[in-house]
Amino acid sequence: DYDRGEMNIADYVALIQAPLIGVAKRDVDALLARCVRDEIMPRVYPQAWDLIRTLQAKGEQMLVISASVSLLVQAVAAQLGIEQALGIDVEMADGGYSGVIAGTPSYQQGKVLRLAQWQQAHPEYSGEVTFYTDSINDLPLCLHADRVRLVNPCPQLAAANAQHRWPVLAWRL
Repeated sequence: DYDRGEMNIADYVALIQAPLIGVAKRDVDALLARCVRDEIMPRVYPQAWDLIRTLQAKGEQMLVISASVSLLVQAVAAQLGIEQALGIDVEMADGGYSGVIAGTPSYQQGKVLRLAQWQQAHPEYSGEVTFYTDSINDLPLCLHADRVRLVNPCPQLAAANAQHRWPVLAWRL
């Protein structure tokens, strides 16, 4: 469903959060730290690391915005050295995660809204938006951004790009 841009995000979040319901936040955080370190960070493209370092050296503001849950997005962003991150917020219940989305999910058109909210909350940011993506689900933010770079785009996004001609980057591990 995700690959076709047809996923019900509330159902998905409830499904992936189900194993965490009733688990203390501190225990989830410990598992998450290990997962990010051992499973996610080794899969970050070298080209992404190069880009992040270049932008940091220039003093550029960076924001990771993802349709993954905030606890994961924030942990990955921190490991990348990026201070600002937005994901899908999940309500807390009894000291742990509930599996219920809180607020607007950063998915499809919700990413545009969440970015606008972030920009309003961070008036020090006044620059243009350059957006990197691989997913058809991000088309609304692609259409909103000042500059777009497609990184290994999915077939649907590659097809949609025929009318936009955004640069396509082929990143490899």
